[in-house]
Amino acid sequence: MENHHHPVQIEKKTAIYLQQLQSTYSELLKGSINAKDATQFTHDSIEHQKGQIPELSHLFQSLKRLQNYHLQLLGTWTFGQFNEQFETLKEQSLQDVEIGLLALTMGSPRHYDGLPSYYRELLSSNHTLTEIISDEQKVLNMSADDLFELIAYHQALIQFKTELDEKEQTIILKSSLPEPKFGFTRSQQTLVFHYLLTASGVRPRAGANISDCAMLLHQLLGLPVNDIANSDIYKKLKRPIDHSSPSKMIQNLLLIRPFFDALPHKPIVDLIDKDIHILSNSQQKG
Repeated sequence: MENHHHPVQIEKKTAIYLQQLQSTYSELLKGSINAKDATQFTHDSIEHQKGQIPELSHLFQSLKRLQNYHLQLLGTWTFGQFNEQFETLKEQSLQDVEIGLLALTMGSPRHYDGLPSYYRELLSSNHTLTEIISDEQKVLNMSADDLFELIAYHQALIQFKTELDEKEQTIILKSSLPEPKFGFTRSQQTLVFHYLLTASGVRPRAGANISDCAMLLHQLLGLPVNDIANSDIYKKLKRPIDHSSPSKMIQNLLLIRPFFDALPHKPIVDLIDKDIHILSNSQQKG
C-alpha cells in the first residue's frame, strides 16, 4: 500500500478507495455482463477481499472502534493520532499473543481458561485459536502506514457493500415487475387491417364479404375460429371506427398512425387523419 504524509485523514483515504471500488463496478457494467451478474460478481469479490482482512485480531477491532469514535465525535482521524494509539495498544496485543501461543503449545484447559476474554468469545463462536493468533500476528507485523491504509480500505468495502445491497434490491425490484406489453391490441390490429384493405380498394360491406375479410385476419394472426360471424374480429371489422367511444378510438388511431407515416403511406395517413377529425368533432358536440 502507498505511503502518505502524516496529516492525511482516514476519511479522505476511505473516500479514495470507495471511488476506486465504484469505478471498477461501473466499468464492469459497461461490459457485456448484465447488471444482475455484475452485481453478484462484485458482491463475491467484496466477500473475498473481506476474507483477507484480519478481523479476528483484537488489535484490529480495537483500532476500528477508535476510528468510529473519532469520526462520529471528532469528525476526523489523522495518521498521527492513529499511530499514537496503535503504539499504545500494540503492547497488550503482544502479551495476548504470547498467552495464546502458550495455550496452543501446552494444550491444557488451565491455559485455555487463562486466555483473554476476547479470545475466549471468538473460540465460542467456532473460531480456532490458530486462526485468532494468525490474524493478531498479521496486524502486529504490519507497519503503521499499511495498517492505516488497511483500515481505510476496510471501511470503504463496508460502505460500498451497503451501496451494492441497495443497487441489488433495485435490480430485484425491477426484475419482479411485469414486462411492458408489446404489440397492438386486438382493436388496433383490426384497425391496421381495416386501413390496409380500404387503401387497397377492398371495402368490407361494400363489395367485399366481411366474413372473408375476418377469416383472412384470423389466419394472419394465427387465431382459430369456429363461428366466424360471432368472432370478436368479425364484430370489430363490421364497425372498425367505434363512434360510441371517440376518445378511446382517437387514442388507438394516434397509436397506429406513426407506423404508416414512417413507411410512408400517405393514403392511409390521410384516412386516419380524416377519421380523427370526425371523431374529434363528435366528441366536442357530445
